[in-house]
Amino acid sequence: MKAVTWIGVDIAKDSCVVAQRCPEGFQTEEFPITPQGLKALGNWLPQQPRLQIVLEATGPYWRAFTSGFNSVAPEIPIAVVNPRRVRDFAKASPHASKTDLLDAQVLVHFAETFQPGLMEASANRADRQLRALTRHALQLTQQRDQVRDQMEKATADPDTPKFVLRSLKRHLQHLEKALKLCWSQARVNLDQDPQLRQCSRLLLSIPGIGEKTALTLISEYGAGLLQVGPKQLTRYAGLDVVFFQSGSSVYRLPRISKQGNWRIRRALYMAALSAIRHNPIVRSYYLKLVANGRPKKSALVAAMRKLLHQCYGILKNQSPFDPTYA
Repeated sequence: MKAVTWIGVDIAKDSCVVAQRCPEGFQTEEFPITPQGLKALGNWLPQQPRLQIVLEATGPYWRAFTSGFNSVAPEIPIAVVNPRRVRDFAKASPHASKTDLLDAQVLVHFAETFQPGLMEASANRADRQLRALTRHALQLTQQRDQVRDQMEKATADPDTPKFVLRSLKRHLQHLEKALKLCWSQARVNLDQDPQLRQCSRLLLSIPGIGEKTALTLISEYGAGLLQVGPKQLTRYAGLDVVFFQSGSSVYRLPRISKQGNWRIRRALYMAALSAIRHNPIVRSYYLKLVANGRPKKSALVAAMRKLLHQCYGILKNQSPFDPTYA
C-alpha cells in the first residue's frame, strides 16, 4: 500500500502556509483563508489517492480553515494534532529559527514520523455547533460556580453592602438562566441530527453516563468516536499512562499524561463517580483494583478509562449497554 503523503499546514489569523515534499526538499506556498484562497489550495495540492493534511489545534483559527477546506475538498482527511507534541518534536530538530514556513515543514516531519491517527476536525457542521454549545455551557458553569463562591463569602461577611449581595444574586440568576438555555439549545441541535441522536441514545444506556456527559463526549470527540480505537480515544482524553524509568531506578510513579482534552476528563470524572455506584461492570472493576491495593484516586482514573471503553464499545456495535458483557 502506498504511504500517506502528508501536507503540513501552519495556520495564522488570515492565512496559512502549506508545505509538501518534493524531490528538491520542500515546496511551500501561502494561501489566504478565504473561499477563493482555499479553492486555490485544493487546486495546488497534488492529485494523489492517499493525501492527508496535518495541522495543530492552536487557537480558534484552525477551525475556520478546516470548516472552509472541508467544503472545498471533503475527500482529503485533516489530522489535528496536539501542539505540545509538535513543539517538543521541533525542539529536537536542527533548526534554531522559527518561521511559518519551517513550522509547516516540521508538521510534515512530525506526521511522517508518528503517523497521527484520524482524530480529525469534523466536517459535520452539527458537530461543530454542538461543541460550541457544550463548551459555552462549561464556561457558564465555571462562572456560576465562581459567583456562588463569591456570594457565599459575601454573605458570611457582616460588612458586605446589600447592593453587593443583590448584584451577586442577580448575576447568579442570570448565569443559571443562561446555562439552562444553553443546554436546552444543545439538546435541540442534537435532536436535529439523526446520527448524533442515535449516539446519545446509546451512551445514555450506560449507567453513569448522564445527558450532559453524553453531549460533552459526542461534541468533543465528534466523528473520532467511531473512527479510531479505544487507545487513541484514551490518549486524546489525556488518560493514557506515562512511565518514568531509567535502568533500575524509578524516579516517579506512573501517572496519566493529562496532555489531551481536559473537558473530556472532567466529564468522565463526574460520570465515573456515578458509575462506581451504579454501573455493575465499572463498580466491580473499581472495587477489585482497590482490594488489590490500588489507591482510590488511581482506581477512579482506571474506572474513567473503563467507562470510556464502554462508550466506544456500544457505539462501535450500535447496541445498548449490556451488563453481562464485560
